[in-house]
Amino acid sequence: MKFVSIILGSKSDYETMKECAKTLECFTVPYELVISSAHRSPERTKNYIKTAEEKGARVFIAAAGMAAHLAGAVASTTTKPVIGVPMKGGSMDGMDAMLSTVQMPSGMPVATVALGKAGAINSAYLAMQILALTDDELAVKLKEDRVIKGIHDIYGKLYDELGFNKVLKNPARNVASAKALREIVLSRIANPDSKRGSVSNLEENFGITLNLNTVYNMMDKIGDNEVLKLNKLVYDKTKALFRDKIDIVYFDATTLYFESFTEDIGDDAIKKNGYSKDGKFNQPQVVLALLVTKSGLPIGYKAFSGDTFDGHTILPALQEIQEHYDIDNVVFVADSGMFNKTNLAEFDKIHNPFLFKYSLYKWSDKVTSKLSLKDYNHQYNEFNKSSNITYIVGARIKNMSKTLKTQILDMSQYKDIDDDTKVATFDYQGKKLLVSYSDKRARKDKYDREKGIQKLRDRLEKTSSVKSQLSNQGYKKYLQLEQTGTNKDNDKKSCDISITLNEDKIDEDAVWDGLKGIVTNNTKLSNEELIHQYSNLWQVEESFRITKHDLKIRPIYHWKPSRIKAHLAISFMAYTLVRHLEHRVRLQYIKLSPEKIRQILLSIQVSILYDTKTNKKFALPSKISIDAKKIYKLMEVPISCKPYILSSA
Repeated sequence: MKFVSIILGSKSDYETMKECAKTLECFTVPYELVISSAHRSPERTKNYIKTAEEKGARVFIAAAGMAAHLAGAVASTTTKPVIGVPMKGGSMDGMDAMLSTVQMPSGMPVATVALGKAGAINSAYLAMQILALTDDELAVKLKEDRVIKGIHDIYGKLYDELGFNKVLKNPARNVASAKALREIVLSRIANPDSKRGSVSNLEENFGITLNLNTVYNMMDKIGDNEVLKLNKLVYDKTKALFRDKIDIVYFDATTLYFESFTEDIGDDAIKKNGYSKDGKFNQPQVVLALLVTKSGLPIGYKAFSGDTFDGHTILPALQEIQEHYDIDNVVFVADSGMFNKTNLAEFDKIHNPFLFKYSLYKWSDKVTSKLSLKDYNHQYNEFNKSSNITYIVGARIKNMSKTLKTQILDMSQYKDIDDDTKVATFDYQGKKLLVSYSDKRARKDKYDREKGIQKLRDRLEKTSSVKSQLSNQGYKKYLQLEQTGTNKDNDKKSCDISITLNEDKIDEDAVWDGLKGIVTNNTKLSNEELIHQYSNLWQVEESFRITKHDLKIRPIYHWKPSRIKAHLAISFMAYTLVRHLEHRVRLQYIKLSPEKIRQILLSIQVSILYDTKTNKKFALPSKISIDAKKIYKLMEVPISCKPYILSSA
């Protein structure tokens, strides 16, 4: 049986060379893929080539990086055609591999293709062209072009419906930039990559040619006004889905790291080191704040420099929304990372003057022991006639006053609201503090803590040196320093120090198992409603998962502040399209994840056939699934299942 042999110099080359294998599979060309290094296992490589020739190998594809001796070694062993694919990496980022592969002595030819993914795909095409010289059926297949159609059909229409075609200033006069923005956004949904990679992807899989410089020029046109316009468009379109009323806003912030180790300087610097949620503490980052509805639909976003503390993002984001958007009767929900005195005081000052004055007034102990917020309902209602924003924020109950903590831990104050949960309410600086206790959550808290402590015990058995346990992350907070040496009087005054577990601290934390606190400035919300609305915060976490993993918003490769902001805007546009389509599909058909929808639309392809005798071009649509038909129907996009003539070539 005739086949193509793919030889990888290293296992790490597979991530790139799998594209070669996929391309061969598309044309049903048999192949064999092995890993064998010309440097580390020369004899094994030589024996494999001989065996492969005997089994029917007609073309060899050799992929290697850095010194890249593999292709030359294969060419020295066989008279069959050899295609070399230089791999990126190393200190020269693939240039050494390129030169090592292409610079072969006379009589030892190696057909060298491009670096990386493009080279992997081209190596497959070149191998098939060689095989097609003696295979008429394969020669006919190679005359086909296959392009993905579903992404542009569906997301392209939604892009226009949301008004994204008007984000850039004077789109009619900036046609090239407007087209580049559209294509880069759709490419990020289809196959997230760098801007250079997106340009290649559009040409290879969608039949769309885009100049990389045009892309960069387009990004330079996305300034603060365009970002504000984008946020306003998204807010208006999302609000329209809820009869022009958004009543609950969920907020959170995350960090996005750069593929760099150098911070920016200057007044507009945004690329800064800070606390990284990705664990990339030695790499600069930006902080992204996101606001979504209870259904996960986007409302807006705001970028901050990487050294911004999470808790300092909520007020600027809220103030921007208040200034530019028509907010009416909104419940603002955020996790305990936003719970600090500054945030709550500023929020009360802006939206609830009575609560602000209540918390600032120096009440005497005699008065506060007898009064609570209930005594001021009249004043509260008067001051809040013009205020329609409520906040619900996770509370750090372990950090509260000793008196309040004693009350919280008194389980006799709690009342059952269902079989698993009981609640109690407390007055916290004029606000309502709701603390819930869940048996299920208590079991999980205990399990997680004991699991973490067991790992610490195992590590301490191996070594109790101070140096190995310097970090205070996670359950290492239970570690303590202890003097282990004694002097001649048997007193522990030696400098010998080791690390042990603080059993008292473990016991202190255990009493908080199952307890969760929520603070709100709206005392009229029921306990059940508070818990329900706060529990929907997972929608923001899901949104960040989509942006980080599905749309691969990070790592960020740009270094100019303006292009960093443009990259975030492009990613936010892609995220908005993904969420809005997911919402429509769920309402009008069934619940499908964004990734499932993406796969469905990627499967909608058209094969372009060229009749060499008549010079006519025919389109052959791929088989369409039931899910795809439903999505096309609900988006009111016509779809053809029959072949049709495109034009004369």
